[in-house]
Amino acid sequence: MANTNKTSRRVKVMKIVTSVFIIILLLCVMPVAVTACDGSAGRSNGIFVMNFRYSDHFTLPIKVENTDWAPVSTRHFKSKKSLADIYRVLRDADKFIVELHDDFILVQDKSAPESGYCIIYPKKVGRFNYIARNMACGFIAQGADFVSREILAPMHFIPALRNEGELEEGKGYELLSERSAVKEFYLQYGFEVEEFEDGMILKDPIGRTYGDTVSYFDDTVNEFKLTIHDGKIIFERTQGDLGTS
Repeated sequence: MANTNKTSRRVKVMKIVTSVFIIILLLCVMPVAVTACDGSAGRSNGIFVMNFRYSDHFTLPIKVENTDWAPVSTRHFKSKKSLADIYRVLRDADKFIVELHDDFILVQDKSAPESGYCIIYPKKVGRFNYIARNMACGFIAQGADFVSREILAPMHFIPALRNEGELEEGKGYELLSERSAVKEFYLQYGFEVEEFEDGMILKDPIGRTYGDTVSYFDDTVNEFKLTIHDGKIIFERTQGDLGTS
């Protein structure tokens, strides 16, 4: 059994390395005028963000002055365009369903709605002034002080997650939506939903595929409970979660 687990993990690592290699190749063929030596890319006519399933990516035709290389669930970039300008660029590309809100843009690919959402919002991080991400937050397990995995969360309904980019298990977050909208969000991604009086239990039967047909569950929280009460939402793992931390 131990050898089987080691073989499975080696296969997964190889898949991740292959995915990263493909990502780097895609970045290299984009129209880049300047490339820095500090882990960032220079001017480009577009960036891409992997979808939550890692089965494909969002190709966003946004002119950027600078962008980071990784991590691929989250991209930092610098642009002279306003949020409204970026919205118009994506809307006019006619391949996205785009919503402009006061402080973020929500994006869906018309050709692949099952890919879920990409959210774009202004945030100053080093030389960058925007973030684009696939709704995966870093997950900090209760009692831990570091990110162990990722968890899918409706960031457009939870302002604190856009600011922090990390979700703490057991912490109450302000929720700016109805419970039904949260349920619909997870159904969009193929989660199984079991409702109870103050919330719901969510189970992900799909996992991440890394471009192949094998499902991996150990780098995302795949079963968890949401408690929704008095305008707050709390995330907690359940016993069915396949992860180890």
